[in-house]
Amino acid sequence: MSKARSITLIYLCANILSGCGGGNTSNLSTPIKSTPAPIETNAFLTIAKDTSCADLQNRLFVIDQQYVLSEKLGTCSDARYRQTLFGKTPENVVCSNADSIAGPRYNCSDPSAAAIFKQAIEHLDYPDLGLGPNHQIQQIIVPADAETNLRITALGASLFYGKAPINAVIKDDKLWTQFVELGKFTVPQKLNLDFASDMVIGSFFASPNNCSQHQILKVSTNGQKITAQFHERSIVSLTSCDKTSPQASTPMSLVRAPRLALPVDFVEISGQKIGFDVIEKTSNSMIQTPRALVVKDQAAWSTLWQEHNAVINRPLPTIDFSKKMLIAVFTGSKPNGCYGDPEITVWRYNKRINVSYLDGQPPLAPETLCTMAIVSPAQIMMIDRSDESVDFTTIPIIY
Repeated sequence: MSKARSITLIYLCANILSGCGGGNTSNLSTPIKSTPAPIETNAFLTIAKDTSCADLQNRLFVIDQQYVLSEKLGTCSDARYRQTLFGKTPENVVCSNADSIAGPRYNCSDPSAAAIFKQAIEHLDYPDLGLGPNHQIQQIIVPADAETNLRITALGASLFYGKAPINAVIKDDKLWTQFVELGKFTVPQKLNLDFASDMVIGSFFASPNNCSQHQILKVSTNGQKITAQFHERSIVSLTSCDKTSPQASTPMSLVRAPRLALPVDFVEISGQKIGFDVIEKTSNSMIQTPRALVVKDQAAWSTLWQEHNAVINRPLPTIDFSKKMLIAVFTGSKPNGCYGDPEITVWRYNKRINVSYLDGQPPLAPETLCTMAIVSPAQIMMIDRSDESVDFTTIPIIY
């Protein structure tokens, strides 16, 4: 059974609370002395159902039973974000701040609400929107069935030395520096972090057993929260598997993701994996551009097999497509023979079949000899036929 694990990075936040969604907030008005009548939220939920340019964030907050804040963020190139402060009805627009092809557009018709609006949109990471204890904040749950995969990059550092947290979400340079110092791990040379647009999500094995494996496989958003799905494998050994240090260390998985102002749920999917039969595994596919696809019929299978074996005429494996379907992953051309076959994980979560694999070459020992021939790794797997959607996640890894 999958399980969600709450974000825990308390000891890293002792001096840098702002990086963890805490810290000083402003009390912008005197405490509320009476509770106004509740705002009717159904009309605002209708607004939230418009998910155009809102595939990353789509949230509603009731503030002091006086205002409703709508905040949306999406992948549109010229209207990426829009934040609107309403009165008690959607017709009463009090303040707005939006991206446009002409640049940011800000407007506030009520000066008394401007301070609240500015504080809130500058602190969307905070559960209280940075407004402090003198304000009542209630998030309205927006029904969300769709999810958007976030592009993530895995960091090659895989061990945390010393006492590790359960998981971590890091959004500023100071906290990142402190985290690296505590973990005593080497930051990948090719890593370029810009916390204005990036964040680091980390998940850790439950104990300092450095022979075990732990990997974030997918990060997605439904507009209300981020879900980081991970799997782990416990390997028992009487000796340490870390030959570089005698210190106790814990397996970890760190990924760089686009920065969003949403809470993160960590979900273990180790028990949700789907078994598969390998139909084909090779480093010499004739399909030399990255591609991942599902095959559900004989015609598509014949076409793919012919393209995959364009030079060599090999017999087509027989598949009963009434009961089975194929998942095919082609990683594209690689510069040398030390690029191995991708380690692919297939699992079921949230009524979806998910396929994830790492793409990258680990550092090689100086004495390692690699064939200089260009390779094109590919793997084709057979699983039980399903009408569920299939999501693919390719994770570049940097060292």
